Amino acid sequence: MKLSVIVVSFNVKGYMSLCLDSALRAGRALGEDQFQLIVVDNASSDGSVDWVRSCHPEVEVLALEENLGFSAANNLGMAKAAGEWVLLLNPDTIVPEDTFAKVLAHCGAHVDFATVNVSSPNTEKLRDLQGKAALSALLAGVMEARAGLDRPIPVFLKIAPDLNSGPSSIPTLFPKPP
Repeated sequence: MKLSVIVVSFNVKGYMSLCLDSALRAGRALGEDQFQLIVVDNASSDGSVDWVRSCHPEVEVLALEENLGFSAANNLGMAKAAGEWVLLLNPDTIVPEDTFAKVLAHCGAHVDFATVNVSSPNTEKLRDLQGKAALSALLAGVMEARAGLDRPIPVFLKIAPDLNSGPSSIPTLFPKPP
C-alpha cells in the first residue's frame, strides 16, 4: 500500500463530505489496494462517526470516547496506517484528484525525502526536508493548519530511520497515548 490518509475530526460533520469525497477520488487514482483512509474522531457530538460509517463504509473509523487532542489522535491513526507514506489531512481540505499521484510520483523520484509539505492545492512546489528540518517543517505545517489559515497545509510523512530514534525523533516528541 502506497498511502494512508489520516483525518482527525471533532464536530466537523459539515466539512467531512467534501474532504472525504475528494480524498477518496484522489486515492482511487493510485490504483486498487494502494490507499487507506482513516478518520480518527475525537468524541464528536454532531453525529460525525455515524455519518462517516453510513456514507463511506470503506473508510476506517476510530471513534474515541474522549477528545485526546489533535496530536494524540494523529498518533492513533498512524498506529493503524499501513501505507508507505502517511498524509495528515485536515477535515476542511479538498484534495484535487491528481494530488496524491503527483506528489507520490515526485517523492518516488527523490527517495531521500522524509516529509513533503504541499503548500496549497494549486502549487506544484515541493520541499525536500531531512532530519530536524523535516520535523520542524512538520510541526510548522501542523501549527499553521491548526491556526485556521485559508489554505490548510497537508503534510505527507514517510517515517525515515533518522526520524524514528533519538531525542528529537517523532516517537519521542509525540509518544502514543497511554
